[in-house]
Amino acid sequence: MKKETKDLEMHLAQDEEAKAILELGFFLIQAYQRLKSFLEEAEKMLNGTKLHINEIVVLHIIRIHNTPKSVSVIHLLADFYDDYLIAYTIKKLVKLKLIQKVRSKEAKNT
Repeated sequence: MKKETKDLEMHLAQDEEAKAILELGFFLIQAYQRLKSFLEEAEKMLNGTKLHINEIVVLHIIRIHNTPKSVSVIHLLADFYDDYLIAYTIKKLVKLKLIQKVRSKEAKNT
């Protein structure tokens, strides 16, 4: 019984159910990190570009249906709301010639 209590303390859990939930969360973090590494390496191998996972996500969103996307759409679909991050990512993707910036008037005419 004493060993079980010590194991729960190591997991920051109050009981077995909480321990199981925390372990699941840890496994999800590990899976995300492996997926992130895979996507970053695949991008590097396929296109020769070293992109961070956030840049890959934004690039994918922009290329959906091959139509221009507003920053607000990118915010919504990427589920991150850091304006600086989005602006920096768009500038980097434009510089790498992976995307083109389109003025809002031009996007409406297409």
